[in-house]
Amino acid sequence: MESPKTIFHVDLDAYYASLAIRNNPDLVGRPIVVGPNPKESNGRGVVLTCSYEARKFGIRSGMPVSKAKWLCPDEIIYVRVDWGDVHKTSKRIHSLLKRFADDDHYQPAGCDEGYLDVTRRVRHYNGPEELAREIQHEMKNQENLSCSVGIGPNKLVGKIASDFNKPLGITRIDPNDVLDFLGPLSVRKIIGVGPKTASRLKHLGIHTIADIRDSQDKIERNLGPHVSNWLVQASFGEGSSQIRSSRVGLLNAFKSISHETTFLEDSDDWSQIEDRVQSLTLDNCRRIHRRGLSFRTITIKLRFANFDTCTKSTTLSQPCTNTKKAIDVSLGLLQSLRSRSKNRRIRLVGSRFSGLQKRMKPLSKWFVQNTGS
Repeated sequence: MESPKTIFHVDLDAYYASLAIRNNPDLVGRPIVVGPNPKESNGRGVVLTCSYEARKFGIRSGMPVSKAKWLCPDEIIYVRVDWGDVHKTSKRIHSLLKRFADDDHYQPAGCDEGYLDVTRRVRHYNGPEELAREIQHEMKNQENLSCSVGIGPNKLVGKIASDFNKPLGITRIDPNDVLDFLGPLSVRKIIGVGPKTASRLKHLGIHTIADIRDSQDKIERNLGPHVSNWLVQASFGEGSSQIRSSRVGLLNAFKSISHETTFLEDSDDWSQIEDRVQSLTLDNCRRIHRRGLSFRTITIKLRFANFDTCTKSTTLSQPCTNTKKAIDVSLGLLQSLRSRSKNRRIRLVGSRFSGLQKRMKPLSKWFVQNTGS
């Protein structure tokens, strides 16, 4: 029988907020919110992320900035994302982490996180924790950023473990301890379980991962066999330990490209909403072209005044780079969402491109500016 692998999941701590603090040392130790200042945005917009000092006040990602201000009215500092710094630093982070993986068995999972297969490398250390500390030291030394490391027999366990003891945490879960570790955790800790699924499970009396193991038949009857099989496997800590090649993984570090915007006032002016969706789609196309990518899936998002959110997606038969086609598809998706809006006012609109692939050669600036591609 093959011995279990040792998989690291390395996750930067409060990445966007940490970059702002790195660029402005006066912010060290202060409650930082990455998002629009409510005074400038009329209280609209959401928290993208926040520093750990801000989290002590109960501020969380996705929270309206107006609520963040209410929770911490006097001390909070609002900063914007420097996307250029985000992407440049991300490339260096992935290059750093890749050096620690066995034979480049490294898979980025986002701009600020990645999986490493270190099964062989850890044999040269006094346990995987020593290697994890070395990674943290190098991250601090080279980038002046902190990271947390989850250690497990597969990617699922490593991912959950890395979030267990933030910031600057190292959490190791041996194969024999997986069930005990996962059991008392909330079902929301399973990657892919969002608010809607969690709410349906709560309605069934299922709150923890251990509850899933004891309710397999109930879940299958109410959520179907596909969802049931996925949840049950996750509840037993069964996940993939296969690390995709770095060449593929570096593209997957950015799984999608998206833009969204919050109106200064809730809107039911569909001409204004269409203009905004078209503008967001154009922004996404420009970013796609600059990076030499194509896309296959377009998703349009609407958030209503009561914060209900709906999305509509379509996947094209072939990878696409054509701006006119992207706009036509986006406006078609918007019309489908309009029929479901029931005349409710719109708070936010968003556009996302996914199914990204690398083109052989990026389009020239002249070509992008002077054609419909």
